[in-house]
Amino acid sequence: DFCSTQGFETLLARMKEGSNMCKELEDFLKHRAKAEEDYAKTLQKMVKSAGDGGEIGILRNAWDTVRKETEHLANVHMTMSQSLTKEAEDIRGFRKLQEQSRKETEEDNMKYTRLKRDLYKKTMDAKKSYDQKCREADGAENAYSTSRVTAQQKEIDKLKKKASGARQQAEQADTAYKSCVEGLEQSRVSWEKCHAHSCQVFQKMEEERIMFLRDKLWVHSNLGSMICVQNDEHYEDMRKALEHCDEVKDISLFVNTKKTGTQRPGKEHCAHCY
Repeated sequence: DFCSTQGFETLLARMKEGSNMCKELEDFLKHRAKAEEDYAKTLQKMVKSAGDGGEIGILRNAWDTVRKETEHLANVHMTMSQSLTKEAEDIRGFRKLQEQSRKETEEDNMKYTRLKRDLYKKTMDAKKSYDQKCREADGAENAYSTSRVTAQQKEIDKLKKKASGARQQAEQADTAYKSCVEGLEQSRVSWEKCHAHSCQVFQKMEEERIMFLRDKLWVHSNLGSMICVQNDEHYEDMRKALEHCDEVKDISLFVNTKKTGTQRPGKEHCAHCY
């Protein structure tokens, strides 16, 4: 099909699928960022609402460390949320630029496609007219040839004039048809160049998109790995504080700070007043 746009439409569909994939990853990172933010806020709320419970000694110090490191964990996840939000914004900007480039390329291609289609229709109409005029000219010439045997001179002259006019119209139709064919060929060449350029643009865009999304997924993985390392560092600080816990020392501290005396109450004796 000379006017078919199936090839370009296939490429265009692929470009739109690529844009959809960008949107999918953009939304994925946004949702992940929101989850990290919500988790960070939950940790912050937990720290603020957690009291000391009246604890003392080394366990109190360990508990304070757990609360402090939990706050640090909240900061880590909040930073993760901010980083993911930035990555999502980068993808959105990239997607918008690609969509703009795709639309510009599509408009250029469709302009040449419409021109080619219009000229093709014009050429087919010209060919139809040319064929019709040729048949009319052949018919008029045949009628003229036949009349020379049986018709009167006046009728012969009339048919001769008609045959001459019909042939002239056929020649004019032939000229118009050839002109349309030449114009159509020029349009086809221009369209082909535009289509080749569109293919090159789309291929470059696809290469850039694939590598861009690959890099963003890599960054996402690195951020996830980094947050695990940072989390473990804070949990390690908690473990170190807990390693110092000593129930004997804490109980001794309680006794020494809260004792009411050093002697037990004496034995109670009966007191006789009389």
